[in-house]
Amino acid sequence: MSPETTLTEIDKLFTVRATGLPRDLFADVAPKVVACWRARAEQAAAAGLASARGLC
Repeated sequence: MSPETTLTEIDKLFTVRATGLPRDLFADVAPKVVACWRARAEQAAAAGLASARGLC
């Protein structure tokens, strides 16, 4: 991984942490479900997530 990519990923981490959501927010959700949500979020625009509810 290049230094530039590493810095980009660090910036993303800081952005996520700045939301203030607890680290264990999804602790009681099955990993398969979280993976499905993650895949869906990667493919959808932020505005489209609400309309995609219930797909997983």
